[in-house]
Amino acid sequence: MLARRKLVLSLLIAGAVLVTSAACTDSSNTVAGPASMASVNVSGTWTGTFHSGSGGCSAAPMTATLTQTGARVTGTVITPNCGLSSGYLKATIDGNQLTGTIGMMGCTGGAVNGTVSASQIAFSMGDLTKPLVTGDKVISPGGDASLSK
Repeated sequence: MLARRKLVLSLLIAGAVLVTSAACTDSSNTVAGPASMASVNVSGTWTGTFHSGSGGCSAAPMTATLTQTGARVTGTVITPNCGLSSGYLKATIDGNQLTGTIGMMGCTGGAVNGTVSASQIAFSMGDLTKPLVTGDKVISPGGDASLSK
């Protein structure tokens, strides 16, 4: 009887070890590595042109002064002719894709999507509005930017 209990106990332990080891090798239990790093560093001053369908902004000059830490990019973006006199970029770079927002105090909108390389930044930006002050009137129109170093 004692030998039979030892055999049953041994089989239960062996089964538990098999189940545990199978669960630990399942691919869904892996820990994801760090987010991909940016393929380029865009720190510095960039100049170029901002194009919008809005009057006075069809080909306005734009300047961006950017700082990059890892994949995070921040800095000022200015297009005085289009009402973006104190824009602030907050974005991330994943590979060559730029995603984020350009904002101004009290404004909403300004989504940014684009691409980057060592010598070129191109992005589209959504309209910026001041809903509480102007009733959703566009303060700075959205459009497309093309910048280079």
